[in-house]
Amino acid sequence: MSFLNQNNAEFLSARLTQKGRKSIAEGDFQIKFFQVGDSEFDYTQPFHQLNGEVNTPQQSVFAPFDKDSQVKYPYLMDGNRATTYGVPIKDSITETLRNGMGPAGFVTEYKEYDEVNCSGTTIECATVRLPLSGVSATNTITFTETQAYLDCDNGSTTSIDTNYLSRFNQCEYITIVFNNEFVSEEQVITSNSTSLVYKILNITTVTGITTTPNCDEVITGQTTITVDRYTPDFTSINGYAEIVCNKCKIEHPLSGTTAEVCVSNQVDPSEQHDPWTLNTVWKELPIGGQIDDESISGYTSAKHISTMEYLGYGTSSGQVTNTGTTYFNSYDEEITVSPEEQKCIAVIHYSELGHVFEDPERFFKYDDYIGSSTGTTEGVLVDEEVVSDVEFFNIYLPFIYYENSTGTTVGSEFKMGETDYYLDSTVAGTPGDIRTRYIKFRYILDEIGKKVGKVFVDKKIIVFDDQELVALLDYRSNRRYTLPTPKVYHIPSDGVIAESCFSGTTGQTYHITYMLSYVDGNEFELNGLPCNNFSKVQINVVDNECEIKYPANIGIKWGGEDHPNGVGSFQHMNTTFSGSTKGYIANKLWILVQETTNEVNTIPDPTQWTKIDITDKIPNHVSGLIDPTKLRDHTFVIKQTDIDGGSLFDIEDYLKELPTGTDYMGSSDPSTDPQFGDEQPFPGSIKLVRSTDIEEMRFLVNLPHTQWNLSQNPTLDNGIRTNEERITEVALLNQNKETLVTAKTSSPIKRKGSQVISVKIDF
Repeated sequence: MSFLNQNNAEFLSARLTQKGRKSIAEGDFQIKFFQVGDSEFDYTQPFHQLNGEVNTPQQSVFAPFDKDSQVKYPYLMDGNRATTYGVPIKDSITETLRNGMGPAGFVTEYKEYDEVNCSGTTIECATVRLPLSGVSATNTITFTETQAYLDCDNGSTTSIDTNYLSRFNQCEYITIVFNNEFVSEEQVITSNSTSLVYKILNITTVTGITTTPNCDEVITGQTTITVDRYTPDFTSINGYAEIVCNKCKIEHPLSGTTAEVCVSNQVDPSEQHDPWTLNTVWKELPIGGQIDDESISGYTSAKHISTMEYLGYGTSSGQVTNTGTTYFNSYDEEITVSPEEQKCIAVIHYSELGHVFEDPERFFKYDDYIGSSTGTTEGVLVDEEVVSDVEFFNIYLPFIYYENSTGTTVGSEFKMGETDYYLDSTVAGTPGDIRTRYIKFRYILDEIGKKVGKVFVDKKIIVFDDQELVALLDYRSNRRYTLPTPKVYHIPSDGVIAESCFSGTTGQTYHITYMLSYVDGNEFELNGLPCNNFSKVQINVVDNECEIKYPANIGIKWGGEDHPNGVGSFQHMNTTFSGSTKGYIANKLWILVQETTNEVNTIPDPTQWTKIDITDKIPNHVSGLIDPTKLRDHTFVIKQTDIDGGSLFDIEDYLKELPTGTDYMGSSDPSTDPQFGDEQPFPGSIKLVRSTDIEEMRFLVNLPHTQWNLSQNPTLDNGIRTNEERITEVALLNQNKETLVTAKTSSPIKRKGSQVISVKIDF
């Protein structure tokens, strides 16, 4: 475009010249002088009337160009006719732009179910309804759907939908929701439900299956999905499950899936984008991983191991005052996990690249971050009200059972804290110096205000560091619920030293966790990863003497009403098999024990855990499903004799066999062998404010009424002041009087009185 748009008369359009860009490249961009001119105005009569005033046309002004090197007709500063140069005033600012991004993921943000309006949290991805009888303790799921219906009474044919059978072809992962209380067959979430995430290994489709009930012909198709491990056995339970594709490229349900009685919440497509990516990063093998399993370097998320250290989850020495993460046991006692003891984190990121040909450097061109303002003066507009970035931010996980949930949400929601924190490097500079503040973050808070992770706002990633939530998020753990962490402590022994865990004569450390399992004929049925919080109980040696000088055993206790959830431990545990579609069940309780060295920050060996069956120690429990109320406020005592009578714990005894192999690029291909740490779409939704800082380099050109009045435009009669002089351009120059920035007015500006012109350059 050669000439400026004349609809923007109030603005100056500024541009860096080629000399200006070269100065930036050489690190020598310094504005020292300005010039103003009227080079693009013709004062001769009658054309001087084309000034844009009182609805009159105006003379054209060129756009600023790279090669502009001077002002053709600069104003003289004063009557001495000595100089055309003035000194500008620098007035640079930072302007923040905010854009509220709608919930990205395979569900909308959490919305309470409205029975009248038939609305609530809505599934946005491809789904299919399946009778629970089709969930049959195998690694295949088959569903049949009608393609066409022929009414032989009148010869009419009704086509249903020919795209149903292919809807999962682009899915790598699916979520199976085992208690479908969607409205009719509509994808509106109305209540909590047990779910599991599976990796798809194969999909086969058969079309054109014809049946003829009562003469009428029904043409159907059949799809079989092969998944990475056995499903539970729900063949004896009535009801429906819902299969949900975890990859969303659509904003609404496919046509034909909406029931007539209920229309789902429609989502503004402009607010939707591809789901976030989830990487569960394991620094150590999950508990019970054995030496014949795939090496941890074969986990697809192992590529993010450097991220753990970078974000302060690797070593304590790299960061100032980084004591680690915290969690609370079932008696609301805070427990610290040092960076060295942090076994795993869940990294949630959005890493879509630009088009390899059309926009290969997209990432470097658009620098944004997660907004974290707390005031409404810098918020976003929602339903005609301004809300802060923190209020807008939301992480939503449907179909999970979180131990600290309040019971008011289907699934669980997580918010952002209001205080800024920093990871300060111990190497980069003086600790605490604001100039050396390295990585800014906000805490992620659950519904009762407990810290469960961090939002690294400038890095545009979200990290869950509560290790129980990480276990829930890793689909290979085979559970979508968190387990309460027990209180573990010393309890005096009434036996001899040989029968006691602690002798009282030397320093000792035990790590304790546990597992609930359900086994009834199928060895892989309803079992998941043990509690991923490892409790520690130890006797230390101080001044060559033990803190405890008597034999002691290990006491384990789960809280009742003292639990942070206000209900008691295991609030989502059920006592009937049919209840396993809403919550979880167990008929076995295993304590897992490992004695380690008495050194600080020691992580137990995943291959050396001893399992102890303590089901028979549950008070008033005889057989069958465990009643969670019988586990609360009761001390379970573990003796050395219990440990001696235990056996080696192998996670493969309870979950499907893990892949074998030792090399990331070797015989075990992580892209085909489902494993812990597999990269997958984040199974929820995230809503945030996307912020961008625009750096504005502004220079004020001050024109007092007694100066910059003498035009040198030859079309003006002998340079005599007429009070009709115009300004069409401003140039900013370096110390050598070379033009670095040129700015043009879209309409000639009348020179009158004292004026200040602001020249703005956006970076």
